Amino acid sequence: MDPTTFYFELREELGAGTSGRVYKAVLTQPWRELPAGAEVAVKKLQPEAAGDPALRAAFEREAEVALALDVPGLVRGLARGEDESGPWLALEYVPGLDLRRLLSDSGAIPEPLVRSIAVRVSSALAALEEAGYLHGDLKLENVRLDADGQAVLLDLGFVRPLEADAEERARVAGSLPYLSPEEARGEPATPRSESFSLGTLLYELATGAHPFLREREVRDAEACLRRLSFPRFRAPSLSTPTLSPFLDLCLSEMLDVEPSRRPTLAEVHRRFVEQERGSWWREELDRHRSARLSSRAVTRSHDVPMVGRNRELAALLGAARIALTRTSDKKLAVGGVVVLTGGVGSGKSRLVNEFATLVRRSEDPPVYLYGRCRQFEDQRPCQPILSLVHRYLRLPPGTAPSRRERDLLGELLGRAELETLISSLDPEFEGTTPVPVPMALTAMLSALARRAPLMIFLDDIAWADEGTLEVMTRLSESIPGVALLLILGQRTDTEPRRARALKRLLDRVDRLPFQEHIELGPLDVGAVGELVDELFASSVPRVRLAQVLWERSRGNPGLIAEILRGLRQRHQVKETREGLELLVPPDSLPLPASLREEIAAAYQRLDPLDRIWLSRLSVAGGRIQTEFLSRAWPRDSASELESTLVRLTRAGWLSPVGDRYRFRRPALREAVYKTLRPRRRRELHAAVAAALRPADGRGLSIADALQRAYHLRAAGRWAELLRILRPLLQKLTDRGQPQRVLTLSRWGVEAEEALAEEGQSSSRVAVEFLVAGADAADLLGHREVQRELLDKLSEIELDPATSPEAVGEVYL
Repeated sequence: MDPTTFYFELREELGAGTSGRVYKAVLTQPWRELPAGAEVAVKKLQPEAAGDPALRAAFEREAEVALALDVPGLVRGLARGEDESGPWLALEYVPGLDLRRLLSDSGAIPEPLVRSIAVRVSSALAALEEAGYLHGDLKLENVRLDADGQAVLLDLGFVRPLEADAEERARVAGSLPYLSPEEARGEPATPRSESFSLGTLLYELATGAHPFLREREVRDAEACLRRLSFPRFRAPSLSTPTLSPFLDLCLSEMLDVEPSRRPTLAEVHRRFVEQERGSWWREELDRHRSARLSSRAVTRSHDVPMVGRNRELAALLGAARIALTRTSDKKLAVGGVVVLTGGVGSGKSRLVNEFATLVRRSEDPPVYLYGRCRQFEDQRPCQPILSLVHRYLRLPPGTAPSRRERDLLGELLGRAELETLISSLDPEFEGTTPVPVPMALTAMLSALARRAPLMIFLDDIAWADEGTLEVMTRLSESIPGVALLLILGQRTDTEPRRARALKRLLDRVDRLPFQEHIELGPLDVGAVGELVDELFASSVPRVRLAQVLWERSRGNPGLIAEILRGLRQRHQVKETREGLELLVPPDSLPLPASLREEIAAAYQRLDPLDRIWLSRLSVAGGRIQTEFLSRAWPRDSASELESTLVRLTRAGWLSPVGDRYRFRRPALREAVYKTLRPRRRRELHAAVAAALRPADGRGLSIADALQRAYHLRAAGRWAELLRILRPLLQKLTDRGQPQRVLTLSRWGVEAEEALAEEGQSSSRVAVEFLVAGADAADLLGHREVQRELLDKLSEIELDPATSPEAVGEVYL
């Protein structure tokens, strides 16, 4: 009997793929260290696939790699051969659950096991990379825990050589939800792509949810590729607050959208082997202790970097130092509350999450719990606080607490409070509880703060119910002496749901030994410029883009993010190594939809007379002066008009500037102007043009003449427009202003074409505008525009007998 010969007997099928099937088998004879009867896994290439050169080559490659590598964490190849049904590969049999089944059975798994899996799988992937291969199909189903609870990476069916051509490495293989952003965009995979895939797998294990995809998107190939091409990262500790800062930062860097910023597979393995004792983590702690505060250095995987919030971030960090620092005997702390105020989209959540990331990178990291009150929800009392507890316990939504959750809460609470919380967390519970729910929740959070430093951020407290506000008030009363920082997010544009209860809470906060109020205003144009510099390539007109973004968004970070998402969705930006390349002119950026809806709703709430005047003012633009408006619309008295302007100023639509008014934001004027029907627009422009007509035979300044020409063109008053364009064109030509000459020439051509349809055009006048425009385009170097105007010029039919000069100009 030859112990080197591999004899086996197939027993049951374990799984099947596109080209092969895997069976459990037993050895019929001893083989090396394995006795007869030992279980093994045998993969067989299906007969129809054995004749396909590409599939057979892939099978041979899998066998070659499996037999060549003997690495902890990677399935071991035992033998290969071929029988009458085709080639086969024998592998060690790994009993136990795969990670998908484990996650499905128990939900998010404990962090120590996540770290252990990271050590083993990163070891296997790093060994594959060192041997010159990518695994190509990393997913929960392909990792199994063996009899000793150790992770083993299975299935080398998609293994690819690193030196393979880009086309082979760019093919979408394996499971779509685990692709890196560059693979989702059709770019070649690299070892750092595998680092991203491993980060996705570990994130899912640690939190019970995919980092980027909603449950319904996981099964939708198109949604997967779209979402993963430009993923938006959310730190795992936001959904699972008990995760360590070490794991939080490891996963954040592995899931960076930029491959060059991800750690290598060997580095990932080293970090998880050394953990908090290692040099990487110690250097991170030292760097954050000594580094200058930078709001863009914390997380780099968001769509939009955080800018313009350094002062507020510094204030939060100062509050944390005061509130969470215990006395020398580690027993008492000051504790405190921060009230963070800002409008919708001002970035309260983003700021606090960035702050929490910084604070948690310390040797004594606080637990961070985040919750939000909702405006339109038929929910249980205290639901926002119950959601905090859900996250702390890692209890999946809609799931009743089990023995595990009871034991965790039992370490913090007495029997009555414990039974109250267990009942309250059960979605089916409708009865009474031993003690009031707010009292039990307060007891739990207070006990948690006494055990370890605790930060709680509750956003949009104006929408909080009575029970939630009671918990916050009770908690604030227990703050002195406890390492607890309570951050309350308050919107400036919302009426409170429970005004009296909210006032009681804020009055209580104002009496605390330590409390601070921070207000988030809009970003200035300089901060938006920093954002543009961070995101866009140097070829983009950055100054103009920053100005347009600021105008369209009113300096609101949420609206800026909405505009940029819209550019991506409409494919108006292109990702390059240097940054985003803008494919449309900055001035063509539309208002964000949410802002248009908000302005439209505010516009409809106005008194009808105020709406009429706002529509007029949107056309008048820079001429919002009582005297001028009275000329344009003389039926309204000056006193009534002045009252209207003051009223619109108080309502936030206008701002006084010297002797006139202007719209507070360009976006307001633009939104109102877009509500006007074409006929109404022409009427209003005609009224403004009439008001600009010179009185008593006096001439107009060039600036006023240009304004009048603009309004006449918008009003469709073509004959009147031509009468002022010809002398104005000569003045601008004499002054050497080719850009304005070109613009006015094109307006003149447009007017001539419109009059031609009515049989009123003059070929001689058309020649004047076309010649002037072509000359101006030549001076400006606009060759395509020059050619367009010359082509139109050549099409004009002129009679040499009646228009000899015009014929000569056309010829020249």
